[in-house]
This record gives sequence, C-alpha cells and structure tokens, in this order.
Amino acid sequence: MKLMKRNVFRTLLPLLILLLIAGCGPTTPSLTPSPSPLPPTPTSPAGPEPLPDAPTHLKPTLPPQGFPPEQFIFVEVREERVTKSSGQTTTFAGEQVTYSFNPESGTLKGTLNGTLGADTQVIVGRLVITQINQNKAFSGQLYVLSPDLHLPITFTVIEPYGTVCFTYEGQEHCLQPGQEIAFQTRDSGGQGLDAGQTSRTLTVINHGLLDRANLQVVGP
Repeated sequence: MKLMKRNVFRTLLPLLILLLIAGCGPTTPSLTPSPSPLPPTPTSPAGPEPLPDAPTHLKPTLPPQGFPPEQFIFVEVREERVTKSSGQTTTFAGEQVTYSFNPESGTLKGTLNGTLGADTQVIVGRLVITQINQNKAFSGQLYVLSPDLHLPITFTVIEPYGTVCFTYEGQEHCLQPGQEIAFQTRDSGGQGLDAGQTSRTLTVINHGLLDRANLQVVGP
C-alpha cells in the first residue's frame, strides 16, 4: 500500500510543478505608460490673451466715428460778374458781405443762414462780385450746406480729412484743403452770359477743416 502511494505521488509531482509554473505566468513588467502629472492649479484665474496689434498698414487712418464732430469744412464759392456798359454808369451797391474769414487764425465770423447742428459738415461762403465798368459791388453770405441750398456747383463727396468733390457743368472736380480752382466764361457772341456781360469767373476755394471754437456766429 505504501509502495502504491509513493508511486502515485511520484507520478503527480511533475504535473503539479507544471500547473504551478503555468499559473504564475511571466514576470515581465507592464509597458503601459504612467499618466503625466497635472499642471499646478493657478492661484488666480488668468484673463484672455490680448489680441496682437494689427499691422500698421491695416490700421484705419480716420477715427471710427468718421467726420470729426468738433470741426467743419469751410468752402468759399466766389462769382465775379463783369459787365461793360456803353451808356452812363450808374452808381450801385451790393447787398453787403456779412462774413469775414482770417486764414491765419482760422477764424470765421458772420451771420449764418441755416441751422448749425452736430452733424453739420460744411459751411459755404457765397460771395458775389458785380462789376459794371469801374464800379464794383459785393454781397456775401454764410450758409450751412443743405440739399435745398442753391449753388452753381453741386457737392458730391465730403471727406472727413477735408477733401471735397463737386460737379460744375457736368464735370467733377476734387479739392484738397488749401486748393482752389477757377472757371472763366467769356463773351463769345453772347452765349453763356447774361445780356451785357463780358465775363464771369467762378472760383471755388477749399479752406479745409476749421475748429468749431473758431466759428463766431453774430446776429440773425
């Protein structure tokens, strides 16, 4: 009996050793990477990153609101009419020039026709000089530019930096601040002029932007 047990034990021993080895498996360490440590929590919340500045050539050259509210453009429209009379010259007088402008100080003073509002962009000085032989008469008024203002020119473009464009006899012209242009019509068989007139000269002068603080409105 003892001999039989010894033989069974000797038979089962190798099988038990194989089972133990299979159950333990390989001892190679796992290759799964360990998670990276989280960054430390900031003590105070960070604000959004500021956007980079736009390139210089893309930045607007004019303020976002467009026309500067503290300024206006002053444009003079001068018309000189010359008439030669063969008869006796009669003394005459114009209506009166009701404004004055000092280009050195940029001061404009006079009676203003129209309502000066926050959206006023152009003030027009309308000056008419009438000459008969050697006698001259002047009349001049200041006007707030409006759609119903009757002028020999028609404004088409008004730029915030002072340039104005207008049409005269179907042609468009643009004047930068400090520029002027003259149109002259001479008698050629009486066409284009009133009876007795020998010439008519229209001069448009762009005095550019003036400060509203230099506008002195006097009287009604």
